[in-house]
Amino acid sequence: MTMGQTWAYNPAETSWKTPTQLVRNLVDVVSRGGNYLLNVGPTAQGTFPPEAVERLDHIGKWMKNNDRSIYGVDYTPITNQEWGQATRKGDKVFFHVYEWPQNAQLSVKRFPGKVKSVNLLGGGKLDFNQDDSHLHISLPAETPDPDVSVIEVTLAEQGTEWENYSLAPVTTKTPGEYLKSQAIASAVINAVLNGLIAFSSYKARVDIPYAEAAIDILITVAIITFFTAWIGVGSTRSELIKGNLSDSSFRFPKLPSSSSFRAAILMLFCIIVFGGVILDGALFLFAPNGLSNWAYIIFKTIYTGLSGALAIGLAVISVIADRDGKKK
Repeated sequence: MTMGQTWAYNPAETSWKTPTQLVRNLVDVVSRGGNYLLNVGPTAQGTFPPEAVERLDHIGKWMKNNDRSIYGVDYTPITNQEWGQATRKGDKVFFHVYEWPQNAQLSVKRFPGKVKSVNLLGGGKLDFNQDDSHLHISLPAETPDPDVSVIEVTLAEQGTEWENYSLAPVTTKTPGEYLKSQAIASAVINAVLNGLIAFSSYKARVDIPYAEAAIDILITVAIITFFTAWIGVGSTRSELIKGNLSDSSFRFPKLPSSSSFRAAILMLFCIIVFGGVILDGALFLFAPNGLSNWAYIIFKTIYTGLSGALAIGLAVISVIADRDGKKK
């Protein structure tokens, strides 16, 4: 959503949304399980219009006092009340009151569960009573916040009514599971693609001399491992940011934070150790005179799959080790 009527900077903008409207938009979206993306159009000099700065500052001040009712919350069965919206985090339910009741009594019909205590965020405890499924809260005569006042309700017990309105739990993978799935996927993709390339390149050939095969191995391993490691570093960091990977005990030498530099170092390792020592060395020992075209097609299909698995494995371990090292 925009703060005004246009998405880009408009020096003639006059229809700015009020700070109160923006705060209430935020609460409306979050109370329905959404995220609020607020657009700001910078000027040609890269600065924000003063009207935008004023509104961002206003939202920031409100969030400073009420952020726990917004961050990491679920939606609830208490929706579209005449006084406002509700969010929930664990045993805490937050009432976001837009319209302060004139009789200083806030009532919620069919409130699920039993209430332990009620507090006004930044304002102390509030008296309440609960009869049957109705909750009644005694409020101060005046609203403490003209934008949105927040009341925190602590539950003594939670029933299935809350579970039915909770967000799906975040499922995390162990680093070992993630590493295995990524390695298998990378191996299959690289083996299939490069096997097809090898077939089209060598099907008309008879024999592949050792020198040609050795050079082709080094070039192929370099290309596959660099791009696979580069992609693997970025995707693993993304999974960590999302919280999709649990802790581990992986250890790895410290590498540059730049994805491209890290991929280049992993590529050099793979070229020297896997491409040079293992592959070229094995080829020299068992087929010093080279391979037939079909033997090399099969050989290339296998080693390109292994190259992809090795590169993604090293990339994943290096990134997870960075995370675990920082925690310690």
